[in-house]
Amino acid sequence: MVLGTDAPTLTGDHLTAAFAALEGGSDVVLGPAFDGGYYLIGMRAPHTGLFGIDPALWSTEKVLTATLALAERKRLSTQLLSPLRDLDTPDDAAALLDDPRLPADIAALLRKERPVKVSIIMPVLNEEATVRTSLSRLCRDFPDCELVVDGGSTDATVESASPHATVLHSARGRARQMNTGARHCTGEVLWFVHADTEIAPAALAQIRAVLAAPDVVGGAV
Repeated sequence: MVLGTDAPTLTGDHLTAAFAALEGGSDVVLGPAFDGGYYLIGMRAPHTGLFGIDPALWSTEKVLTATLALAERKRLSTQLLSPLRDLDTPDDAAALLDDPRLPADIAALLRKERPVKVSIIMPVLNEEATVRTSLSRLCRDFPDCELVVDGGSTDATVESASPHATVLHSARGRARQMNTGARHCTGEVLWFVHADTEIAPAALAQIRAVLAAPDVVGGAV
């Protein structure tokens, strides 16, 4: 028996029904998901060939249909359980919140609106002339500012930056500095800014809004 981990309305009753189907003589039992996949698959014997559908079909709405077709070609009897919704997208979350079977603790988590934490990372090298003003502005507008990565400044950059952010030290080179900052930050989103850049106060909200889209993983201006 193989179960998915993203079907929050799956209960012991579904497992009981699955085992009953197998004990009743079915070779394979499947729990259909509303998105065309399945949240459960059980077998009376290790028919691993059922996982051999076209790789291009995985994570599409054709997974269940292709699996059933494979079972039919192998002359395996199948039985379907009641369909459930798995949790993959914001639309799934909205639909599940309307489902009275959704456990209360999961509903509470889905309703909780927690902004994504953004770590602002600034690689610097001899930026004494601008870093204090830039960090003061960032700390005022974006209190998530947490790291400055110095690449070996010989002026007063470190002293100017220290009151406003954590200062890390790395080998010279912007890529090395950015990687050092990424390793030490705590945010879910990494925002790299230059010391001589003036950021509009609305930028952080725009970043969070864009990254809320499931098909967006990053961007730049």
